Amino acid sequence: MAEAFKLKTFGVPELTLACGRPMPMATRKSLAILAFLSRCQGGVATREKLADLFWSAAEREKAAQSLRQALRQIKVVAPRETPLVVPADKNHLALNSGVISTDVARVEELLRSGRASDFQQASKLVTGPFLSGFETIDSHFADWLLIERRRVEDHLIAQTLKVLNDARLAEPSPRIEAGARFILQIDASNEQAHQILIQALLVGGRRTEAEQQLEICKAELKAALDAVPEAATLALLEIGSGALQQSQPSERPYAMAGALIGESADAVQLPELTIVQLGNGASQSPYALSALDEIRTSLAAYRNLDLYDQSLVGGNGANVELTRVEAGELGSFLLRFRHDPFTDCLYLQLERRDTGRVQFNEVIDLERIRSIDDLKSSCFQAVDRIQGHIIGRLRSRPGVTPFSRWCQAEALLWEFSLSSDQRALKILDELMSEHPSFSLPHAGKTSVLLKRLMYYPLAAGGVVCPEDAVDSGSRAVLLDPWQVLAQRISGWALTVAGRASEARKSFAEAERLNPRDPFNLMSVAEGYGFIGDLDRARQLADSALSKVSAAPRVFYEYMGNIHFSTGDYGQAADLLSRAPSDSIVALVTRISALLKQGNGSEAQRVLEQLKSRALSRLPNAVPANHEIVRTWLHHTNMYQDPAARAAYAAGGSFVLSNLNFN
Repeated sequence: MAEAFKLKTFGVPELTLACGRPMPMATRKSLAILAFLSRCQGGVATREKLADLFWSAAEREKAAQSLRQALRQIKVVAPRETPLVVPADKNHLALNSGVISTDVARVEELLRSGRASDFQQASKLVTGPFLSGFETIDSHFADWLLIERRRVEDHLIAQTLKVLNDARLAEPSPRIEAGARFILQIDASNEQAHQILIQALLVGGRRTEAEQQLEICKAELKAALDAVPEAATLALLEIGSGALQQSQPSERPYAMAGALIGESADAVQLPELTIVQLGNGASQSPYALSALDEIRTSLAAYRNLDLYDQSLVGGNGANVELTRVEAGELGSFLLRFRHDPFTDCLYLQLERRDTGRVQFNEVIDLERIRSIDDLKSSCFQAVDRIQGHIIGRLRSRPGVTPFSRWCQAEALLWEFSLSSDQRALKILDELMSEHPSFSLPHAGKTSVLLKRLMYYPLAAGGVVCPEDAVDSGSRAVLLDPWQVLAQRISGWALTVAGRASEARKSFAEAERLNPRDPFNLMSVAEGYGFIGDLDRARQLADSALSKVSAAPRVFYEYMGNIHFSTGDYGQAADLLSRAPSDSIVALVTRISALLKQGNGSEAQRVLEQLKSRALSRLPNAVPANHEIVRTWLHHTNMYQDPAARAAYAAGGSFVLSNLNFN
């Protein structure tokens, strides 16, 4: 299908024919709808979503009517012979990507190519901020635009940095200079781009221009962040071009800051971990090299550390020491990795970079490794210990940095109580207000909403609407689509809302992003069970169990729900009997499984347990609670398999008929 239209979204938006002739729209909202759809997954959105986004203050019927008028304007402006730009049905709208292209997609294509001429052409296309001037269309749209604009910019910067990191900074290159200038066109205060450009100018023998660029860097950082350049930036001019040509940077980023998309490192920083490979890598065994890669990849998957990678080997084979650095509240750590060919063991040592104090040592005996699965299991245990030390210390004590406060909120969420969730929510709301582009607080709030919906049905405030959780989870994913927690929690929100096909995509992405964490795999496995992907649910559950030495109690709830979804009610009842006893969802599922087995007396006993241990603690018992519990039972029946859904519904009816509210 031939492309008929081009949508310009950078700077002042505009729709043109493929030949370049402008196609004026009657209203800005019609143009904004096209731009919004171009940023949706698959180009698809619901009518309800668009109506709420563009006519948030209008009554539902009036908003729907306004949306229909906007769609007619889009249809009218297109020549008769062209296919529909926005085909629609009763509930959904879709952007026809076969007939319309966007400047964002074109810029991304140019950046993937990554030549100097491509960066220059991309610079010409980025004529201003994404959808400049459209902030006043609607307050809800303005909220979306603020986040999406930052997401577009951060994605383009990250894509460019990836290309530049793969290039050799020690050689004069118009490509490197053009890429750095492209980043600075988007974000003039990006210090990393200033560093790259200054290095490129020095390597090219253009010292005067490098000095001018440093002054520009100082001015931009002062204006945007009220900050000064880092010492490393100032030191570039002292190193000189000759030294730059002879040596690469001592530490090269292995993974960008992962908990956040849309904030500068000065706003939300992460703990730092430098991975140091000691000795001659060429002489190491394949298992040793695989272990190093496995540990790197596993740590990066959590996206909660700034990771750096370095090999330290002196000219005579002697190991070189790193200088001490100030750790700050978040901490800066060093992970030493060494393979001893005589013992055939891998030695890992974690230490603080400010004091040099050793935190722990780990030894992996390669003679005991019989398969790659054995190696992955051993590596995960080391990674889990590293995570537990670096992140665990932030969870256990008060802090002031944004990431420390997130860790405190996360610790409260793990306590799994209404009072802890309320304390966590206070921290999360503050973080979302102060750092609106920080993804993790939005994921944390989604968790709070889901727990209120599923585990505290009679709590003050009544039942949470599933769509509230869906919106919160979607925002977390929008801010950082590579954040595992955001994808997984969004999948659960979509599951509770009955949107199984969308939930499957989120669960699959969470599995892909971190296939090594057993807690992630088991949670995703349970989600697959609810939405009906039973074979994958069993496979992932088995994989998760193989990675832990002893199954946590919560795993029994996950596995019980998986077996219930497959119709194995006997095994489900047995597993759920070993799950946490204060999970009211697990207790109802267990009752349902017992009833399917014909064990009514045991089901009655579990019902009393449900009333005494779970429901008795819930406040504000009123007659209306009978309907609240009915609604709650409907929301928690997430099974897509008809037989499992009917079995849970029968158990819910049994519970409801035996509950008395005064």
